[in-house]
Amino acid sequence: MTGVQTCALPISSLVNNIATSGNYAYIANGENELVTVDVSDPALPTILGTYAYNSGNAYGVAVEGHFAYIADGTNGLVIVDISDLTAPTLEGVYNTAGVASHVAIAGDYAYVADGVNGLVVVDVADPSSPSIEGTYNTAGNAYDVAVEGNHAYVADGTNGLAIINITDPSSLTLADTYDTNVLAKGVAVSGSYAYVADGDGGGLVIVNISDPADASSSAVY
Repeated sequence: MTGVQTCALPISSLVNNIATSGNYAYIANGENELVTVDVSDPALPTILGTYAYNSGNAYGVAVEGHFAYIADGTNGLVIVDISDLTAPTLEGVYNTAGVASHVAIAGDYAYVADGVNGLVVVDVADPSSPSIEGTYNTAGNAYDVAVEGNHAYVADGTNGLAIINITDPSSLTLADTYDTNVLAKGVAVSGSYAYVADGDGGGLVIVNISDPADASSSAVY
């Protein structure tokens, strides 16, 4: 059975990324940055509010509690209070050294894929005053990040998949890398596998991460 489109909601600027929580979707909307959408009726989604910070460019977004964490390009990590979805407000900012393209949240930390600056860990225990916790300058260009357990999995451009041990967020170490052959730009983790979007022509690379210190390819599609 093929999928059937329920509804399309036109949104200006680039829709780069999306996170969902309950009946709401949070869109990283390029120059418009954060757009909040009510999707309780999938056939009739409605825009509730928007938030833009300092001429940024929202590439990635993650939601935890009543905060949205935006990977905001040259602005770094921007944290927005979404308690009132119709009027999101700025909570805090940490300006990373690179170009923040994606973010994952685990516990009190935000893990930011920060371009040529690699992986940046930001302490967000107090979202109004985020602070640097640790960095690991990967060999490639960090486009995306997923966190599972004690490891962060970074889609690291021409460097493929970089696996970083985050047991101590203030002292990150490289566990392993896997060369995906083309340009690793996206990553998702489920169970013992990392699913890597490997750019133009690279397809989907599935990497066995049952032992994060000894990653091995399982399949390429």
